[in-house]
Amino acid sequence: MGLDLPGLGKRLLACRKQLGLSQQAMAENAGLVRTYISHIESGSQNPSFDVIAKLSGKYNLSIDWLLYGRGQMFLIDENNIINKLTPEHIKLIENLIGLPENKETSVIELFHKTISVINE
Repeated sequence: MGLDLPGLGKRLLACRKQLGLSQQAMAENAGLVRTYISHIESGSQNPSFDVIAKLSGKYNLSIDWLLYGRGQMFLIDENNIINKLTPEHIKLIENLIGLPENKETSVIELFHKTISVINE
């Protein structure tokens, strides 16, 4: 399967939008210039493997997804705390976020106190 430049550009655009980044921000974060990101997204520029590796490393992108559209957009980082959350954790966080601010603050303070007692 050959490299699909317009598809690669569309996937890079989708990634950038998913991350909430402007072309300028993505370029600066990856040590590139904005016009280069623009040219990749439009399919008019063939990115070097070095650039693909930079983008993949900086944004935890799957190279297979970026080049060919296979698999997931982002690589799973087992060390990232977000990837360790269970459905129960997520439900607790949702409940916490749904509280009025003063109650949320009280629950967070109680949590900190409980953790400090446990760690003694």
